[in-house]
Amino acid sequence: VTIQHSGVPPYTDQIAEQFAGRACGGILDLYVGYDERGLDEKSRNYTTFQTLFGAHRLITLPMGWTNSVPIFHDDVTHILQPEIPDTTIPFIDDVPLR
Repeated sequence: VTIQHSGVPPYTDQIAEQFAGRACGGILDLYVGYDERGLDEKSRNYTTFQTLFGAHRLITLPMGWTNSVPIFHDDVTHILQPEIPDTTIPFIDDVPLR
């Protein structure tokens, strides 16, 4: 049984409203960030899957799984907290800069 994370990423309308009428200096895409976020060792065995080359298990946050998006968004928001909302408002793995 998977318990869904209760966190909700910001709505795109909120982001667009915050950036309306302001210059956007750039956008960072943290796509590879999922590969850097390690899974707790106790959870790794739950990600084991069988292939032609044997059993494999994930050791980093899998992209697209039930709780991956809110967990990664929480991490990015925590790291960038001093810059929110003046410089950026992170949206999952995208970080627009003013």
